[in-house]
Amino acid sequence: NDANRTLVVYGAGGDPLLVQWCNQEDYATWTPAADNTAGSIRCESGSEIVGRIQCRGGHLISTDASVYTFSYIGLPFVFRLDIQAQGSAMIGPHCGVQQDNITYWMGKDGFYQYDGSVLPLPCDVHAYVFGRLNTVQAHKVFAGTIRAYNEVIWFYCSTSSTEVDSCVAYSTLEKTGWTGDLGRTSWLDSNVAVPYPLGVDTSKIVH
Repeated sequence: NDANRTLVVYGAGGDPLLVQWCNQEDYATWTPAADNTAGSIRCESGSEIVGRIQCRGGHLISTDASVYTFSYIGLPFVFRLDIQAQGSAMIGPHCGVQQDNITYWMGKDGFYQYDGSVLPLPCDVHAYVFGRLNTVQAHKVFAGTIRAYNEVIWFYCSTSSTEVDSCVAYSTLEKTGWTGDLGRTSWLDSNVAVPYPLGVDTSKIVH
């Protein structure tokens, strides 16, 4: 956790709902004691933790049933876990991204954002995407950003493939989406060193 240089483990100790953290700046100490900050807390809704995304003030943690915020609060409790929404669960571990202090992710039945509260995204291509999404390969969904155009993009497997072969992008300004047959297994947005977004396709070719 960046807030206090603490290593956090999700699904710790064989418990798929347990969030556990080590002593501050000491990844060898995990047992809570009066003289350290190690501890744990459990998500109470769902059967397993699906994913985690950075959000304003901390991180979003999603089980397969609910979405929580996980934030640093200092001693004596160190971290707190607050449920934000029942449902709206992340579809996979890499399905979310943060842009301009707003967190976006693909859920099992729609697209969502968190800017202090969980809200569904109005998306005009929703029916098309979820009508052809290969749910068996949902764990392969991953998100990226195209900051030059104020867009968030998701890559996913269609029902005709077991590998990522499709994409959907959402304009955070215009509130509209576009779709394509673009298969990328990784994504790097443009930055100071890279003038254009780069992605790797299923043949391991960089574009």
